[in-house]
Amino acid sequence: MTSMEHSSLHRIDDEDPVYQTEDDDIFVGRSFGSFEELEQFISKFERDHKQKFWIRSSRSVEAARKILKRPLSENIRYYELQYSCIHGGLEFKTRGKGIRNMSTHKMNCPAKIKLRATPDGNRLEVRSFVSGHEGHAMSEDVFQHLPQNRKKLRARKLRKFLTVDYARGKKRKVPAHLIDLAENENGTPDISVLDEDMLKDYISESQDEINKSLLLLRDEYGANTTVLYDDENEFKALYFYTNDMRKSLSAWPEAVYIWGVYNWLSRNYTVMLISIKDSNGMNEVVGIGILSEEDKDALNWFLQTFRGVFKSDEPLPIKCIFSYKSLVENELQSIFPDVPKRVSIYYSTKLFHKIINTESFIISNKEREICIKLFSKMVYNKTFDEFKVIYSLFCKVVPSFIVDYFNQEWEASKDFWAVHSLPPNSIVDSNKNSKEVSLDNRLKQVIPKDSTIFTFIKQLLRWLEALKAEMKYKASVHILKKPVVNPAKGSWQERYSNYLTHYAFNFVSQQVVLSSNVKVLGETEEGSYIVQEETNCFSVGQDFCQCIDWSSMMLPAAM
Repeated sequence: MTSMEHSSLHRIDDEDPVYQTEDDDIFVGRSFGSFEELEQFISKFERDHKQKFWIRSSRSVEAARKILKRPLSENIRYYELQYSCIHGGLEFKTRGKGIRNMSTHKMNCPAKIKLRATPDGNRLEVRSFVSGHEGHAMSEDVFQHLPQNRKKLRARKLRKFLTVDYARGKKRKVPAHLIDLAENENGTPDISVLDEDMLKDYISESQDEINKSLLLLRDEYGANTTVLYDDENEFKALYFYTNDMRKSLSAWPEAVYIWGVYNWLSRNYTVMLISIKDSNGMNEVVGIGILSEEDKDALNWFLQTFRGVFKSDEPLPIKCIFSYKSLVENELQSIFPDVPKRVSIYYSTKLFHKIINTESFIISNKEREICIKLFSKMVYNKTFDEFKVIYSLFCKVVPSFIVDYFNQEWEASKDFWAVHSLPPNSIVDSNKNSKEVSLDNRLKQVIPKDSTIFTFIKQLLRWLEALKAEMKYKASVHILKKPVVNPAKGSWQERYSNYLTHYAFNFVSQQVVLSSNVKVLGETEEGSYIVQEETNCFSVGQDFCQCIDWSSMMLPAAM
């Protein structure tokens, strides 16, 4: 036993007046009438001393009753338990080889608190206490960033409780456990309890932000705005678009992309962005929605408002809508029943990767890599036969619980995300939505996080104006500039370069290079040709093709 342990370890027979006179301190012999009382004391002790403890081991009252014959109160919950410093209690042993740069909070700190039920079984008593910490600092800043092992309620939920319920006349008392747990993901206080006057100011401020935003949109930008309020006249959603956005949507309505930007506004509103792709491959935002809550009613209203932009007595010009999985499978189905809907390839792979990285799926890195690789292959398979081969392999090599998850959540909806299930003349998400996502990331780079709704809209519109200027410049390059080395006279390069935009010409050029891998097997009586690409055969002609590149872009393709 080290000298430190001699000085800080106290047993039941010790008589230490220093420990026994401090009401807010821990000393051997101190007891608690219930586990809830102990928890409250530990929480206060942690805050006061800038320390964090976790339950290292325990034996419940129920388990102890199987061995002991004496009575034990239900209130104490545990017969014995040990709290250890979050930096100790367990020696961390890595199974890795040191290739990855990894770290741990475990530093073999010896600080701990051991408790056991009193002889009468009615209280929990401190039996020993090691107060000395080793190997780590203890300060306010360090304490605020310690990981929390208890489930915390995010400040967003408390803010909603305080504001929305008050606005609707529910002046109920805020439960103490909500106040105590109002911390963000880092464990730092994020919001304090608000009195009624502060709540009124908070709600009034929210409505002022909406009114200022509407004036900005209508007066300075001439935007078309639609606002949704609930039965209590509280803001629920906003949809708007400018004249330039409407013109872009009218010019290129074939493929529409819808995605959300989350946790970026100060009030945790969800921003829904609608974009299209122009003839130069540039993405333009054509509609913006801001939802106070992303529930079914708000999403349906948002999509229905976007649907109302088009004339009701004319066929919809949209050939395909790309979005994320839940929106495609639910709300889009009811609002756009006759329009093909696809889960973006990017969002499909991103969602699958995110899900199997959760604690629900404990697998090795190698297994995770195999799962993601096979899932990507299933997404890109061009024929159902290829899909079945990869699916069969997937079922054999990945853990059974992941196969069960895939069959339940993905297999039945493969028509929305698998390339092989594309109907004739449909549009394929060939670039994985990478540019749409980069547009999302660029938006976050230019607009500060936790902006108010007014600041967000003002900054967003300024950014969109700059983006529009950039698009116009890139479009003008095709007209104002030409290659230094011109294609040979009469060559296919010259004809296509004179006819197509740079974006389309680059696509055709790449397809010409890829065409060297295509074999012509023969000619049919109708004048079409049977060609083979890898293991797939297609029927092609001078003005038609069965491949997805042709159906998406109507440009010459290499299959």
